[in-house]
Amino acid sequence: MSGEDSLATRCGRRLALMALAAASLVGCGPREYLLFGRHGSVPIQGTLEVSDLGEGERRYHLEVDGLPEPQRLDETYNVYVVWLDNPRRGPVKLGRLTYDDLRRRGTIDARSREPTIRLFISGETEDWVSEPGPQIIVQRVFDGT
Repeated sequence: MSGEDSLATRCGRRLALMALAAASLVGCGPREYLLFGRHGSVPIQGTLEVSDLGEGERRYHLEVDGLPEPQRLDETYNVYVVWLDNPRRGPVKLGRLTYDDLRRRGTIDARSREPTIRLFISGETEDWVSEPGPQIIVQRVFDGT
């Protein structure tokens, strides 16, 4: 085998590996993140799945267990709201967290095109608020997302 053939073979292998790596990224499943918080002595934990839907759109599927009733944070709170922290515009509402008081579980399945550095949940009086209140129950900071 000549030196040129060996170089061509090595380059071919590298290209094949690069193509395989690129192909493996297409159709990758959602990225999963863990969330942790605490209300008093009660732990709050959740899982967040973020799926890239293409063209800058992402799907956020969040399930949080151990949530107290919103009124336990503040007697005026009635709902939980999920926010995305946009690096340029500040917090942008993703939507209302559906709360099951018997299971103490909150869920949301929503889409957004907002670039985000952090996702967080706040207790609110109503879900139509345009800015988050001061009571953040749980959050997840993203690195490079």
